[in-house]
Amino acid sequence: MTKARAAASKAKVSYMKELRELWLEYAEIKKAIDEEFPVIPDILADSEEDESDSDEDSS
Repeated sequence: MTKARAAASKAKVSYMKELRELWLEYAEIKKAIDEEFPVIPDILADSEEDESDSDEDSS
């Protein structure tokens, strides 16, 4: 998963550089990035929260 995130980050940075070369404003770049690279939920982080909640409930 880490390699996939690193590859996605490199692609995102490369895309941002291309948009900056087009002299786009930050707000336009952010909007384009958000559309092109939607946030992927971290499923593992959610499961860790669930486990900690269940530990507290059993006490």
